[in-house]
Amino acid sequence: MGHCPVCGKVTLFIAFGGWFREDLKCVRCKSSARERAVIHYISVNWAGLSHMAVYEPSPASRSRAFFERRAANYAWSVYSPELLVDDMGCGGSSQDLECLTFGDESFDLVVSQDVFEHVANPAAAFAEVSRILVPGGSHVFTMPWYPGHPTQRQAELVDGQIAHLAPPEYHGDPFDSNGALVFNRFGSDIADLIGVSSGMTTTITEATETRMGICGDSMFIFHSVKPA
Repeated sequence: MGHCPVCGKVTLFIAFGGWFREDLKCVRCKSSARERAVIHYISVNWAGLSHMAVYEPSPASRSRAFFERRAANYAWSVYSPELLVDDMGCGGSSQDLECLTFGDESFDLVVSQDVFEHVANPAAAFAEVSRILVPGGSHVFTMPWYPGHPTQRQAELVDGQIAHLAPPEYHGDPFDSNGALVFNRFGSDIADLIGVSSGMTTTITEATETRMGICGDSMFIFHSVKPA
């Protein structure tokens, strides 16, 4: 028995598999431990979102509902080259994180959950996040993290074609039944990579709060801040 920061209700957390990060679910809203960690972190660091503009690429339905209820302005996107930037309804659009269509300093907060490992050129994407953030704005995100070694490229784009540098690895994608290809395994140099590409300063926090069903391995919250 505990309290879910996503749906805001007293609930039970049940493990539907052995990887608590993704498999420990709230029985009410079906949020994962990772999703709860992100929402709890944001709730603690920002008492309210009623004055903030928030952008979230590739959102889960639970976090999307959370921000739609609370943020003054909320935009979300998926990456669908076939749709280009056509509006998808309910504030959604198709966006390429390496070349966003939003204007400079459009958002106070960008939130992404396990997205950047699927971006071919993450340096360009981090630079774009910094561009669309207001001075002092934040990017709060999760990603699979391997601090025991430096970042390793798994694949790259060469003349528009995917070149695999390691055995292909795919993660589940709610918008694509084929899954999402992993381009990078981010390692111990992630803060330096973000700083060089975007000028943002990044802190890393390990999230644990058992009464909220926040537990498991690889429970890290990354928080990059654009210089004021």
